[in-house]
Amino acid sequence: MALIIIGAGLFRAPDAQLRPSIAVLPFEHIAEDDSQVFFTDGVSKSITANLSRFEGLFVVSSHSAFQYRDSDKPPEQIAAELGVRYLLSGDVQYGGELLLIRAFLTDSSDGKALWAQDFTAPRTGVLDVQSEVSARIATMLVERVEVATSRWAKSVTPDDLSAYELALRSEPPAITRDGLNKANALLDRAIALSPDFPLAHSLKAKNDLMLWRHSLAEDLDAALRQARASAARALDLDNNSYQAYHALSQIDLYADQDHVQALANLTKALQINPNDADLMVRLATLLGFMNRDAEALGWIDRAMRQNPLHPVWYHWNAAFVYEVAGEHERAIVASKKALSVYKSSASIRRILIAAHGHLGQWQDAERYAAEILEGFPDFGLSSHMRNSPFMDPEEKSEYWQLFRRAGLPD
Repeated sequence: MALIIIGAGLFRAPDAQLRPSIAVLPFEHIAEDDSQVFFTDGVSKSITANLSRFEGLFVVSSHSAFQYRDSDKPPEQIAAELGVRYLLSGDVQYGGELLLIRAFLTDSSDGKALWAQDFTAPRTGVLDVQSEVSARIATMLVERVEVATSRWAKSVTPDDLSAYELALRSEPPAITRDGLNKANALLDRAIALSPDFPLAHSLKAKNDLMLWRHSLAEDLDAALRQARASAARALDLDNNSYQAYHALSQIDLYADQDHVQALANLTKALQINPNDADLMVRLATLLGFMNRDAEALGWIDRAMRQNPLHPVWYHWNAAFVYEVAGEHERAIVASKKALSVYKSSASIRRILIAAHGHLGQWQDAERYAAEILEGFPDFGLSSHMRNSPFMDPEEKSEYWQLFRRAGLPD
């Protein structure tokens, strides 16, 4: 039985005592085969996304919650590890075109049941069920709850449910050219089925932006143009698409180096989805480039509380924030955690060069510079630093000098 966990404890937001927190674990999949597990997971993730829009709740990231798939730990232990109190178990049963979704809310402190409900709906009505479950939970846990969640869930419903399923399947397993292109192929099919489905356009904007940022596209200019067009289309269809505002903020920062507009779009994304830890990490990184170090540190710490079992890429962004904030030892620790997974990354090694250089540890800095040149023989600082969106030219120049002293060529 899957669980939604709500409460306040070890991993809490700064105001956790004033608002209950919630994490949605993957609902149990009950069917003869596993071909629709992605759809069941989509139910859990959509409820998480819906609940995230209630500012009266602290919502733990799906990434942390999904670490407990098939866990045999007792609910009270899971609650303690995530620092929560309330639990909602649930499952999705399949019967032809009908779905039975069961949800069961309990208080982990005493094991008492607070609420239970069965929902039977055709597959085409699953988004309405997700919205209703979210609204009922939020209403029980918060004295005053806006009804924006229900309105939002209906606004993103595609014309063809197959488009929704394709969007659920489209998350790339890794940031690679092949992975992103395959994800975009699924999203193109979703858009062909439902041209006015904003989520598909938002996700495509995100993928094309990653293809451009990591130089994975065969035509970089075309990838960037497509990212802009997809994000704009998503906002035309739904001006509450936080994914679209997120994509636009990254275009503003890395392509246009317009920090003010990037901050405006990222702030808008967080206003729409105030519990999204990934957005918090992006905001911390942006503030780091803007030389607003104290704020950047606060947001990276908050993101890690929001998503306590965060993915490794959080350490990558945290390392950058620690480095620009002058916390060089922390930057080294975080960089090494990220490098343990992203073993070939030149970007992480550049953070290590800067941190060791600031500490006067030039032998280490030179070693990481040599590793970059071994993996990327054509590496040059000119193109790298031109695309590094530091707001302060003097700060950019400082890092250029550190990299050059370690042995990286112009």
